[in-house]
Amino acid sequence: MTPGQSFWDAAVVLRTYKFGEADRVVVLLSEENGKLRAVAKGVRKSGSRFGARLEPLSCIRVRLHCGKGDLYTISGVEPQMQFPAIRQDLNRLLKSSRMLEIVDSVTADELPHPGLYLLLQQALKTLEAGDSPLFLVGFCWKVLAEEGLAPDADSCSICGSSGPLTSYAVAEGGLRCNEHRGSTSLTAESVEILSEILNGKLRKALARPETPSVGELEHLASRVLEMHSERPLRALAAMRGTLN
Repeated sequence: MTPGQSFWDAAVVLRTYKFGEADRVVVLLSEENGKLRAVAKGVRKSGSRFGARLEPLSCIRVRLHCGKGDLYTISGVEPQMQFPAIRQDLNRLLKSSRMLEIVDSVTADELPHPGLYLLLQQALKTLEAGDSPLFLVGFCWKVLAEEGLAPDADSCSICGSSGPLTSYAVAEGGLRCNEHRGSTSLTAESVEILSEILNGKLRKALARPETPSVGELEHLASRVLEMHSERPLRALAAMRGTLN
């Protein structure tokens, strides 16, 4: 953007942090311009007209002004979705917080990624409507698919055989058959669930009950995401903690 220009974009608020005495930096995943960082001036003062609209998890339309520095300035906000059911349910709120951190970790600033924006928005709508033991698992693997990091869920990444597929090679990527075993063993149920998530049967996967495969696939997704982002993530550490 050219300094002095202003524009509107749809966005999800990923996180915020304090800036100066009364301002706050808002990290946004926008539909058309990717991840943006913008200053909300005076938002920490009582009576701010933007305050509640710029909390993490909010879906908004936002007007941004491009100045000379690295940060945009927020000059207008129109609320779109606030997800009251998620905010009132601690378990769903925790899952949504993990989702926002994961998206923040895998996206570079100002690199348009409309597919990831739509994935996050649709996932939040789904979580608002109801929860599932497989929800976070499904979201993580869908993010990896958007980033081009998900495996072919139906064949060995070495020989192309249909299996049985029994393991995952984390460093190299891809599912493996018995002859070309990878570093992480997977149960047949986990492979079946992964195939559902990545092959257009997410609704079927979300209808499944909680089993040990949930933890197995969460742990594997966390390792792949951390390798991609090249740093540990609090959200993924929390996911691993649920396995203990």
